[in-house]
Amino acid sequence: LTIDVVGYESFLFTIGALFVPLTAITLVDWILNRKHWNLSIDAPMRWVPFISWVLGYIVYEYLHPEWLGASISSFLVSGLSTAAFSWRRI
Repeated sequence: LTIDVVGYESFLFTIGALFVPLTAITLVDWILNRKHWNLSIDAPMRWVPFISWVLGYIVYEYLHPEWLGASISSFLVSGLSTAAFSWRRI
């Protein structure tokens, strides 16, 4: 049994790039909009979290050789952009 460590490492970086910004967005959105989540089947597209996720993903991919710096930076960028874009809706 052999494991390709390089391929596994790139898989883990991809998981980090996807889920670090998503975690920040979910936490910030839950704190700011607790009573306003529309989870029905006909819920409209929420562009603010999507754009914030894309920004966080780009930051993570740009900084990903620096593992911890990429995670923290991506978390902060996506969380703060969600808060900034959502603040005027509240």
